[in-house]
Amino acid sequence: MKKLWILGDSWLCPWDSVLAKGHKEYVMRYQPKLHISNILKDKLECNEVINLAKSGNCNYSILESLCKNINKITKDDIIVIGWSEITRWRNLSVNSNHWTTVGINFNHSDATKSFIEQECINRDSHLTADELNNWILLIEKLLPNQVMHWTPFQHMISKWRHLNIQTPNFKIERINHITNIRDSHPTEKSHIKISEWLLSVKSKKII
Repeated sequence: MKKLWILGDSWLCPWDSVLAKGHKEYVMRYQPKLHISNILKDKLECNEVINLAKSGNCNYSILESLCKNINKITKDDIIVIGWSEITRWRNLSVNSNHWTTVGINFNHSDATKSFIEQECINRDSHLTADELNNWILLIEKLLPNQVMHWTPFQHMISKWRHLNIQTPNFKIERINHITNIRDSHPTEKSHIKISEWLLSVKSKKII
């Protein structure tokens, strides 16, 4: 039985799992049905989708979710990893009971905000880009020809061109582009277009 594994952040979460208030408003108002996960499932003829994407995920959490499930992945499975921004990271200082993802656009207490914001800025570096490339190299060795690596964060690829990740070669339509809702996640139309792009990239064996 061929499974489709989805790993990433809010860009790949099921419609009803994204935490952003604006996104919830979009889902309630427009009730989108088509999603990257169910489109790829049908097109790639997979029997099941296992969506491990989580709203707010950093790349460390995305990699860990792959590690936790590596023994469940078979040679016939397909894995789609939507890598997040390299400026995101996680720590135990915000809440010592679990990992907390931190980033420039997230809300943090005044006690930690200055340090966190500076660290996020510093992480926009070739060191973190190289770190992500090394993870991808390891994943490709473990799961050859099974993984599609991509990111919706096109500015990241524009700056760090050596990153071994694909990004759509078109402007991604976002919710705030076509509605008055304050949310920058992709519309249902974008899910369709990104899925078509991922399939074309896979068929060319670029990934």
